[in-house]
Amino acid sequence: MSEILPLFYVPVYRDIVDWDCSELNDYKNPATHRPHDLSQISKTEFEAVRMLEKFPDLKKKILNKFYDYVTQIQLHKIKWKISTSWATHVEKGRGVDPHVHKNCEFSGLLYFEDDYRDQPPLEVDNPLSVFTSFFGCDTSIKGPQYMSGAHFYCEKGLILFFPSYLNHQVAEVTRDKPRRSLAFNFVPTGYFGQGDSTINTKWLNF
Repeated sequence: MSEILPLFYVPVYRDIVDWDCSELNDYKNPATHRPHDLSQISKTEFEAVRMLEKFPDLKKKILNKFYDYVTQIQLHKIKWKISTSWATHVEKGRGVDPHVHKNCEFSGLLYFEDDYRDQPPLEVDNPLSVFTSFFGCDTSIKGPQYMSGAHFYCEKGLILFFPSYLNHQVAEVTRDKPRRSLAFNFVPTGYFGQGDSTINTKWLNF
């Protein structure tokens, strides 16, 4: 009997949480500019990309939820930490350009404020689409067909985790109130590799 084998799946975690995130409502993310010489980074710039250090209870909740994700994909024996976290703030008439996150293994988002289902969704590209030589081979985001991407409408309490290599973007916001969310990245800690390709994150005073 013939069958279709869903090889090389990309695990994306989706859940709705009912956490009280009111403490984030008045948070103003400092404007950040990253200097080439990292020894010159200011405290304000540092805080802009490590926002959750100011909210330890929320950070713990996110990490606990993340461990539910990595347990399901059998990566729970590795210890994980949140490396960077920051507030996103997209004004009317603006969007988020396609991008991936570097220097991390997984990324995530929490929509803590309003329900944005009437606004453009988070669009996630299919990473395998770069391997087709033909334009128009079902590259829409309307369903889980061959080479198509995915989209997530941003309702209040939506939390997502996904591999950091996934290219994602948001189209232009059309309503007056800014589209806000909390974003974060995760890195593994411990001992990895062998020989001259070995890394122990303790060596980095992590």
